[in-house]
Amino acid sequence: MPEPVTIPALPASLTWWNTPVDFAVTGPDSLCITAGARTDVFSDPNGTVRIANAPALLAGLDGDFTLAARVSPSLHATYDAGVLFLYVDEDNHAKLCLELSPQGQPTIVSVVTRDGVSDDCNSLVVEGEAMLRIRRTGIDKETIYTCYVTDNRTLIGMVTVKDLLLAQDDDMPIVDIMEENVISVNTMMDQEEVAQVMSKYNFLAVPVVDSNNRMVGIITFDDAMDVMVEETTEDIEIMAGMSPSEKPYLKNTPFDTYKQRIPWLMLLMVSATFTGMIISHFESALMAQVVLTAFIPMLMDTGGNSGSQASVSVIRAISL
Repeated sequence: MPEPVTIPALPASLTWWNTPVDFAVTGPDSLCITAGARTDVFSDPNGTVRIANAPALLAGLDGDFTLAARVSPSLHATYDAGVLFLYVDEDNHAKLCLELSPQGQPTIVSVVTRDGVSDDCNSLVVEGEAMLRIRRTGIDKETIYTCYVTDNRTLIGMVTVKDLLLAQDDDMPIVDIMEENVISVNTMMDQEEVAQVMSKYNFLAVPVVDSNNRMVGIITFDDAMDVMVEETTEDIEIMAGMSPSEKPYLKNTPFDTYKQRIPWLMLLMVSATFTGMIISHFESALMAQVVLTAFIPMLMDTGGNSGSQASVSVIRAISL
């Protein structure tokens, strides 16, 4: 068996699965393989014939990836092919091929083998060489329940996994089942407004677009929840007469807490001084009717309580 092959353009070394007649690394991103006659990787739909003698280079790739190859096979006989190969085990694999059809035409064909049975999925006649690309995505994604449709990065629609699974025809174009009226947020929108949009429409995710409606990313529900918690905490701290903190209380140092509270405490001390001056101005009246002093705490507490109730009601109404 030949030694593993390393191609600088690929992130992993390649190991041979079946020996080729000949091979050569012809550049930093190119490889030439010569296969033997009548070699293939195929399982007859009837389950009676299994062929697995075609030479192939395999590499394990973790996470999401996109692998593209410009394939230029020498197509002389029917079913001669160059293949991008996805291998799980001998009973489960997939091929994306540029092969010579029985009609003598170069054709793109995908073949999926599940549980030892191979099935041609689709085909497309092409001219000359072809760019084949396979992609694995979604493993590390935060959400795959909503798929957004773009045209040169411009957001044009959305389709859910439910729509895809319940489509009447597997060959139905995405444009026929997608929802064109997509609610999105702009990159310049405040994060609290984004959270309100997601709460209003019960979104699991919302697309983010720039000023030209080009999609730049998504915001998921868990991100919006984090924002809502931060904004609510900030509002409560302001209502309590404190400067908002960027860190949780238990992670603040005593000096940080001092900086947050002292400006407001000083302001309240000044306002309390004015209150004392007003009371002093009516000192003669209070001396004449001492019982009036009993109403001072009640009036001050009632004023503070009514102010707190009004501010909570108004701020909550505005936020919703």
